[in-house]
Amino acid sequence: MLTKILFTLLIVASVVWFSRRRAGMAGVQVEQPRENHRWVPLVAGALLAAVVAYGGYGLLQQHQVLEVSVTNQQGETQVYQVKRKDLAERAFVTVEGVKITLSDLDRMVVRQPG
Repeated sequence: MLTKILFTLLIVASVVWFSRRRAGMAGVQVEQPRENHRWVPLVAGALLAAVVAYGGYGLLQQHQVLEVSVTNQQGETQVYQVKRKDLAERAFVTVEGVKITLSDLDRMVVRQPG
């Protein structure tokens, strides 16, 4: 996500740089704006900070460790530690790296530890 944002900013900066360079080579002077827009960098910075914060929050949510209780057909219950990103509807990967697939008769309960 962050890579996509940085790549987009790189493309925009490149286009602005090339357009100013080309205008300078052609002898055409780029007209400077008369108004002083000091709020533009502030808004751009706030928007960038919001995007980075949202991406960071999503990353933290994906790595949150949950407790998954699996009850089989005989009523035996086992508890596993699973990251949220590794949890699917009928399968999951534990923090130890063990992949577990559940049958249709198994019951899964997901809880946040604490």
